[in-house]
This record gives sequence, C-alpha cells and structure tokens, in this order.
Amino acid sequence: MLTLLSVNVKELTNNQLVNLCAQEPRNRSAWFEFYARFDERIWLVIYRECNQKGLSENTVQFNQILQDLVQDVYVKLVEKNCKALKAFIGVSENSFFTYIGIIARNVVRNYLKKMGAQKRPSIEKSIDEILPIDIFKSTYVDPEDEFTLVIRKEEIEDVIDEFLKGRDKARNKLIFKLYFYEGFSPEEIASQFNFSLSAKRIGNIISEIKQVLRNELLAQKMEVY
Repeated sequence: MLTLLSVNVKELTNNQLVNLCAQEPRNRSAWFEFYARFDERIWLVIYRECNQKGLSENTVQFNQILQDLVQDVYVKLVEKNCKALKAFIGVSENSFFTYIGIIARNVVRNYLKKMGAQKRPSIEKSIDEILPIDIFKSTYVDPEDEFTLVIRKEEIEDVIDEFLKGRDKARNKLIFKLYFYEGFSPEEIASQFNFSLSAKRIGNIISEIKQVLRNELLAQKMEVY
C-alpha cells in the first residue's frame, strides 16, 4: 500500500494518487496534490453543467451555487469511507478525469432534482458506474423507456469494443468518451490531456468511431446521430 513515508506524492501517477487518497483519507499531502491535479477539472464540469441548465442567469447566486456544488463533489468522494474513490478502476492515466467528471455532473443533476429545476428527464446512474447513460444528445428518447436506453448504451459499448483493436484501443476509447460523454472538442482533448496527438488526429479518431457507430447501429434500425 502506498504511504506518505514511502513515496513523494508529486511523483505518483494519477491512479496511484487516487488510490492513496482512498486508502488514507487523512493524508493531507495526498489531498493537496489531488486538489492541484483535479480541482480545475471539477470546476470546469460543474460550470458547464450548470450553464447548460440555465443556472448562470443570476450571477451572484450562480457563484455561490458553483462553490457549493464543487464542495459537494469532494463530499461525495470521501463519504461512506471513500466509497467512490475505492470504486475507481483506471485503465489509463487520464481515466480519472472522465470518472470525476461523471461524479460532478451527477452532483449537479441531483441538486436540480432536489430544487425541482430539472429541465429534462434523465435516468440517474450510481457513482460506482464509470459511464453515463444519457449520451444521445440529439435523439429524443422516451424517459419511461429505461430498458431501451440501457440496451442502446450496451450495444454502443459492444460496437466500440469490436471496432477498436491494438495497443491504442484504451486510448481511443477514452478519447471517444471524452468527446461524446463529456462534450470536449478535439482541440480541448489535445490541449488538456496527455495523449501526444494533434487535434486533427483526435478529430479523425472520433470521426472513424462515429462512422462505425452509425453504420452498425443504423443497420439495427437505431436512430443515433
């Protein structure tokens, strides 16, 4: 087990740092490093989600809402003996950025639900799950038809796993998730994540996967755009 006595927290990989925070929640040095690496990401996701839901109309109140929701994300990470952190399984060094983004979005959605301000129906997922379910941004889905939505997600995952091969499979799958699930542009992915790829190459990877999804899912009479 990693401990402060055996390592310098700044030398830890992202996955090792998350594991250390999960195992030693009172390790101040580990949490300071966690804050330095991931706090900006939390703020960015919270801001985007709130802005999309129309919470930014009142500037004064919006600033306070942002602060409260960011704090709620940290609470979610450490509650129940750091259950959310311990549930994380990283397939790459960038995986936690996706994971923490999903937790942040769920915090905003739970807030909206409590306030009675949810603007569109959604199907909530546990923070223990890595992938969100509402990825069909331009396709209307009956909110009562949860079974259909789950099948769609599973079939998309199957298509991606079948299409992606080789040593870059995990990397390209993460790029796809960042684009479709998180709303990052190819330029943002290239600048904010250490893939060592140009925005143009990232865009090409996304386009290739999108085309495969269209071909396969439309062949099954599924309207995904």
